[in-house]
Amino acid sequence: MTTDRLSATALGHAALKATSKCSRTLRFLGIFRLACPSLATRSAGRWFGVFLPVCVLTLVAGCDQMARQPRADAQEASRFFPDGKVNQAPPVGTVARGELARDAVLAERPPLTAALLERGEERYRINCVPCHGLAGDGLGTVVQRGFPRPPDFAEPRLVQAPDRHFLKVIEHGYGVMYSYAARVKPADRWAIVAHIRSLQLARTADVKALPEEDRRALEARP
Repeated sequence: MTTDRLSATALGHAALKATSKCSRTLRFLGIFRLACPSLATRSAGRWFGVFLPVCVLTLVAGCDQMARQPRADAQEASRFFPDGKVNQAPPVGTVARGELARDAVLAERPPLTAALLERGEERYRINCVPCHGLAGDGLGTVVQRGFPRPPDFAEPRLVQAPDRHFLKVIEHGYGVMYSYAARVKPADRWAIVAHIRSLQLARTADVKALPEEDRRALEARP
């Protein structure tokens, strides 16, 4: 046995002792790589070519099984939960994603600016006019076609109502009006409330209290 072969054998035995917990296949490859590096490299490439397709097939087979596993759709019955329902109420104290930020916007009324009033008029025309009408008198298009008439914003009880009342109605609905929480963002709710206040003021303000230019323009209208 040559000196190089003896050295390789000694190194192989040392590797076996250091990796005593490894599998027999890995031990064999370690000795084989020390004894014949070039042949070991070619063998590693062959092993890689064999194991790669096997791994890919295993992953694909696993995904296919997951696609066909038993599941329950929303609103269906379920034997897993005691109440027999798939949809379960969230635990007490659960905070939805974005809820804290939304509550922060609704907690404080923003400053009354021209931009806020313009935004409120735009959102009001999109979401509220079909029922409440342009003037807020409750004579919208759908009301003229038989839908129940909402209250007039100029009624004393609504003029005296706090802003929070309109925010709650937008979020939760009122009477036959359904919730607009999913349609109107928190910031836009404040804008709509500001526009409602402007409609109330326009409906109840004394003409004599208007600036002369505005009064003349109003009196000139037929």
